[in-house]
Amino acid sequence: MANDKEPTVDPRTLDGVLELAAVALLVAFLVTWTTVCVVYGVDLPFMDQWGRPVHQIDKMFRGQLGFFPDFWTQHNEARKVVPTAMSLALAAILGRYDTRAELVFGLALFAALAVAIARLARAAQMPASTAAALALLFVALAGSGRTSYFHLYSITFERLIPELGLAVSLTLFTGRGVTFQTASLGALLLVLGQYSFPGAAAGCLLVGAFVLTAFPRELPIAWRPLLLLVTVGIASTVAYFWSYRRPAHHTPLTAALAEPLSSQLRFVLRFLGNPVSGDPSSAVAWAIPTLLVFALGAGLAIHRPSTRRAALAWTTLGAYSLSQAVLATMGRLPMGLGHAMRGEYIVHATYLYVAAAALLTLLVPARSLVVAWLLVAAVSFLGLVSPGTRGELRETRAARLRAKACALSEAAAPCDPDNFWLLPSIDVVRRAAAHARRAGVW
Repeated sequence: MANDKEPTVDPRTLDGVLELAAVALLVAFLVTWTTVCVVYGVDLPFMDQWGRPVHQIDKMFRGQLGFFPDFWTQHNEARKVVPTAMSLALAAILGRYDTRAELVFGLALFAALAVAIARLARAAQMPASTAAALALLFVALAGSGRTSYFHLYSITFERLIPELGLAVSLTLFTGRGVTFQTASLGALLLVLGQYSFPGAAAGCLLVGAFVLTAFPRELPIAWRPLLLLVTVGIASTVAYFWSYRRPAHHTPLTAALAEPLSSQLRFVLRFLGNPVSGDPSSAVAWAIPTLLVFALGAGLAIHRPSTRRAALAWTTLGAYSLSQAVLATMGRLPMGLGHAMRGEYIVHATYLYVAAAALLTLLVPARSLVVAWLLVAAVSFLGLVSPGTRGELRETRAARLRAKACALSEAAAPCDPDNFWLLPSIDVVRRAAAHARRAGVW
């Protein structure tokens, strides 16, 4: 009697199906967000944009730009050299300042970040299906229906520049080692990030720590590229803080240390749980187990020689979320615990979840985990395209149109008090009115 074996599915075929499903859902997310930006975006400068880049664009059109006064000068805690240059370039191409162009540019950076995460997974020798699923998980959390605040405010694109630089730097070093080429490009990316958003300083330290711990045997040979990376980092940081002044209207960073430890911990946990839930208690409930998975996964995967370098790369990416949680606590806790749940913080905290998922996959390379990430993304996508989310987007657009009408009138009377927070203050708008007209805002 013949022993006929039951037909089995080729694992490569199954991996191909999972990869295709992840890529299809990833494309669906990006197409949906592109549509949202086009349909619901409003060409309205938001808060700080009435000062920078509106003034700089006006000066560009009048041929009065200067590097130090218009690019280098401190803006709050930041030196926004790169974002200002990008805004000027987009305005020069369009012939006017239209924040909707920055929305599209920000979405392009967001898509590039997803690709960088997938490339990091491939550099860490992960299957293509896993790489696509991790990129999808990032987009599903950082591009959920709750993130419209981030994706519909063009000012937030500056936050993605250092994070893209971090992901690309980790990919370069993980896949190609420490060479003059990778060190030069990595240093350039980190400097660009540092002069985009102040939180990028943590990324510079984290990448340096990654290189030192991931390549202990190569360092005696590759000390020159490492020296280049460190020298550029130190020089850039010294230049950044040269003549630095704390903004007068901001609380000192040490003020957060006077807060109770319980408040500090709650702020950090709420910040880290924000990508999953907008409810503070639920956010804490999600953050705690995710931190445990991340810490245990990092410890176990780093201990294995076969996964050590890959685990260090993912640990560095997850540690970036932790660093942003600490920095946000230092800067915002004195203003209240509610600031931990701000919409623009969701993307910063998402890397912790991606890193925890990647570390778990390194330890347990099961296809069921990829299926789980696909299911999470599918639920997120259904929420993004739901009637409830569309209703919220319509309300958001209506509020911004009212704020735009207020700005156009240059008077407070037509403004709805509930939506006036979209503008810095009517006095700032009035002072910026001439610059805004010449920059083509209206």
